Order: sequence, then C-alpha cells, then structure tokens
Amino acid sequence: VDFLSVMLVTGKPDPPKDIKIHVIGDEANISWIIPSNQGVTYSRIYLSHSKEGDLYLSSPRKYKDIPVTTSIFEIAKLKMCSTYSVKIQFLGTSGNSESTTQKFWMTSE
Repeated sequence: VDFLSVMLVTGKPDPPKDIKIHVIGDEANISWIIPSNQGVTYSRIYLSHSKEGDLYLSSPRKYKDIPVTTSIFEIAKLKMCSTYSVKIQFLGTSGNSESTTQKFWMTSE
C-alpha cells in the first residue's frame, strides 16, 4: 500500500470544533468552525431533546444538511427549561468526519 492510498482512505475531515450556542428566548443560535482545505461540502446537524429524543429539523429527516459556506444555524420554538443536544458532523469529498455533540439548556432568563 502506498502513501497516497492511505491518505485517500483516512482523509476524512476533522470533527467540528468550537461549537457555540447562544440562547435568546426560545431560540438557539448555533455556530461552529469548518476546517479549511479538507474537502468539506456540508455540515450535518442533528437536534435531540433530553426527554423526547431526536427531533425533525428538515422534514422528513431528523437532520439538516447545511452548505459549507454557512457555519451558523438558528433553531426556533424550543421548549423552556429543557435540555437539548446538538450534534454536528462534516460531510466531505473523501468521507464524513466524526461527530461532535454539545448539550445546552433552554432557560427562561
């Protein structure tokens, strides 16, 4: 096996980093950093409620694919006094990254 073949097999993008969640009222603004020069084409985002499980972000799917030019996503109408988890994964030309999960709490403050 040559070096180039190994690079193609293991050339998955790095996982999402620096996920930030800013809560305003019943909305969560989520942002993250996309690695450069790693062939990332989309960010795939999932949302889960601590009691209700995975939620639909894009009917009929329980995830939303966001083009690589965007690294921010707003989710509205979330339930107050609830815990959510957001999971982000990169889809790339040479495979998909591992996912990164971040929990957040919707508060009434």
